[in-house]
Amino acid sequence: MARRKHSMGRPSRLPWVLLFLVLAAGAGLAFYGFERYRLLESELDQSKEQLSSVKGDVGEAERDKLQLQSQLGRAQVDIKDNRKRFSAYAEEADELKKKLAGIVGGDRSDVRVFEKSIILDIKESALFKKGTAQLTQEGKDSLEELGEILLDMRERDVRVEGHTDDQPVSDKAKGFETNWELGAARAMAVVRYFHDTAGIEPERLSSISHGEFRPLSRTDKTRNRRIDIVLAPKSLQKIED
Repeated sequence: MARRKHSMGRPSRLPWVLLFLVLAAGAGLAFYGFERYRLLESELDQSKEQLSSVKGDVGEAERDKLQLQSQLGRAQVDIKDNRKRFSAYAEEADELKKKLAGIVGGDRSDVRVFEKSIILDIKESALFKKGTAQLTQEGKDSLEELGEILLDMRERDVRVEGHTDDQPVSDKAKGFETNWELGAARAMAVVRYFHDTAGIEPERLSSISHGEFRPLSRTDKTRNRRIDIVLAPKSLQKIED
């Protein structure tokens, strides 16, 4: 009976064990919660950085969009202006084509537009004897009449270009070693006539020879033997002291 009483009087360890387990579990939960909080906070910071980056990209994209819209607007204006100018050039070319056809004949002349220039194409037979750089009387009369028209077109320079076919120069072209010389002599003959007879200002006139190297046709050599009168926008040249 004495041993039984002693056993019943010993303090039980169970409550302390339970308390320890509860405290340990609480500490574990607290640690887990803290780590979870830190993880969530880190993810939030990353999300904020990504959002800031996206906002920056959106802002840059918006600026690019506005810049492109501005460029597109200017391009549309330029296209509209170019269409108006080309339409004006085409009308001017059509008028010159009619006048040129009346002077030298429609079968011996043509007019075309290239960029800002109008090109009067006159076949060799309307101006020169074949293989020579001497103007025929018909050629002189035609250039005199044409020169009066070009004289009034003061906003354009007049560049005369000599073209030949690919046949070597013949005995009739004595003094011309190659077609370059023949084309150059013909172009200069037209320039001199425009200046001396029509009175076109010398600063508006120039000549050049392409010889046989800029043909219009591979089969019809008569189209290649020609004088091109290029009416280009007047160039502005500043004279330096």
